[in-house]
Amino acid sequence: MKNSEVEDHKYINYELWLLLNRTRHLIFKARQREVKEYGISMRNAGILHTIFRLGKQASPGKIARETFLEPHSVSATLSRMQTRGLVKKVKDLERKNLIRIEMTEEGYEVYRKSLGRKSLNSIMSVLTQGEKFELWSLLS
Repeated sequence: MKNSEVEDHKYINYELWLLLNRTRHLIFKARQREVKEYGISMRNAGILHTIFRLGKQASPGKIARETFLEPHSVSATLSRMQTRGLVKKVKDLERKNLIRIEMTEEGYEVYRKSLGRKSLNSIMSVLTQGEKFELWSLLS
C-alpha cells in the first residue's frame, strides 16, 4: 500500500466516524426532546427498554452489560428511577445476593408512552426495509 492510499484510508475512516457521530447526535437530540415529554431522560428510556426486554432476568449487572454503561452509573440511575417510582429493586428468591429490577406500573406506563418514537420513525422512513436490515447487519 502506498503512502497516499494509507492517507486516503485514514481520511475515509475519519470522515465515516464524523458522519456516524453527527448522525447519532442528531437522532439523540430528536429522541431526547420526545422522551422529555414523559419526564425521563434518554438513559432512563434505554434502561426501561432493557428491563422490558430482559424481563425477570433484569439485574443491575445485566442492564449495565446490555446498555454498555458503567455498573456504578446504572446503579445510581436505578436508584433515582426507584425514588421516582419507575422501577423497584427485588431480592432474588433463589440467589439471595442478587437484586432483580422490575418496572412498576408507572414505569411501564412511561415506557409504553415513550414507544411512540415519532422522531425515529420519521428519520428511519428514508430507508427501505432492505436498507434497514442491511444497516442493522453492518452495525451489529
